[in-house]
Amino acid sequence: LLNILCRLDGAVSAVRLSCPDDISVIPRLTPLVSESRDLIQSLISGATAIGLPEKGFVPVERSSSESSDVIISVGFEFCPEATFCVIGNGLCGGIFTRQVATPNEFSNLTIGPYIGASLAAGEIFRQVRLIGYLPQRQLFLNVSDYSHDPDPSWVDLKIHRELRAVLLVGVGAVGCSLLHALYPLPLRGSICLVDNDEKGVEITNLGRYSLFGSDSVGKPKASQAAELLRGAEFRTIPHDGSFEHFFEGTDKPEIVLSAVDNNAARHALQEQYTPQFLSASTQNLRAEIMRCGPPSIGACLACFNPLEVSGRRTEEEIRSQLKDSPIMITDLCKKLGLDIEDAISWIQEPKCSQTGERLIEELRTEDGSLPMFAVGFVSVLAGTLLAAELLKTLEKWSGLLGEKANRAVFQFQNPESKTNRSGFYPRDEYCTACSPKNVGTRIWAHRYKQFREATHPN
Repeated sequence: LLNILCRLDGAVSAVRLSCPDDISVIPRLTPLVSESRDLIQSLISGATAIGLPEKGFVPVERSSSESSDVIISVGFEFCPEATFCVIGNGLCGGIFTRQVATPNEFSNLTIGPYIGASLAAGEIFRQVRLIGYLPQRQLFLNVSDYSHDPDPSWVDLKIHRELRAVLLVGVGAVGCSLLHALYPLPLRGSICLVDNDEKGVEITNLGRYSLFGSDSVGKPKASQAAELLRGAEFRTIPHDGSFEHFFEGTDKPEIVLSAVDNNAARHALQEQYTPQFLSASTQNLRAEIMRCGPPSIGACLACFNPLEVSGRRTEEEIRSQLKDSPIMITDLCKKLGLDIEDAISWIQEPKCSQTGERLIEELRTEDGSLPMFAVGFVSVLAGTLLAAELLKTLEKWSGLLGEKANRAVFQFQNPESKTNRSGFYPRDEYCTACSPKNVGTRIWAHRYKQFREATHPN
């Protein structure tokens, strides 16, 4: 939760921590902190490793006598003085404002806690940014079946098997969150990482990339992620380039985790016809997880994902345009509900900024498409859902997304919405990549059937 909050500049002005000094740090809490210190010192050092306030990050300090607008209590015990409480365990996490049942057994999974952290950060963002905001502070999301309820349903998942023949494509916001969720787990085996972004990690990425801190800026994403994860029990095999690298030999991936953020990459990935594609993505305040297929029945990676119009302007071009047009800055800030001083500060100097993200996406869409924006807590939830579905696949969990319900969605605009659930997402009838007439689809169907028989519970 702290990781998300200190990247929410523009929505959060400061974070104050209150916890006893004698709490030790669990092993592999996060790659960004030292395990030799007590908890509160580790949290502060982790926040510092993410980035300093002068670079656009939220200052983090010990609590003082100053009052706070929002008080969040982390733990199973209800705290009446808190604005709301947050907790997670096993495959379930959420926020609450009354006493809730505790689990019979405490889990070492990160899934439930990271879900709770996402919902808590989302509630703060909603309170600050949404017009007509209505509090929704009694909500638990359970990814054993993607249901949500005012009361928790504590379900755990024991990890026994290893990572094998798994490829993560895209070490951006969603991919970072997946790796952050896997990092502390007693999970052996290996996972391949690939990212083809020649610019590597940029300072403006850090608002959403939960695995990286300021020391990662300028470094290639896949190899930098592998370096940060060197303390994990599982092995990472990075490649800073095209994903085709991992399909050139005979030992090809059987599970491809798609965490890419553009449709061209999704189309290219689908053409590999890997036995199982798991896809996670975000759109504005919505997180989505999909288990692609069944072939020619359920949606594939290319379905409903038209190729983008080329020639979109770069961040540098947008910044230059705004520098030359103060009137445009004023109009955009009024339209988007942004602070004009934050906007001017971002225009003058690149830094981590939600304001900058909104301006970029608003001005990149000259092709008539709707502007999109991204927020860190949505990416964390999407990556956490992807991690959960991967773990369920490895363990042959009965609650897998599959033939009858191949997609789950959670949108933060209205967290209690009935649309926040799993369901069946049929293929796009105009999609040629998974057409029944396509030879590739028949190959995919054969591989998919063999994989399903080997990984699904009896």
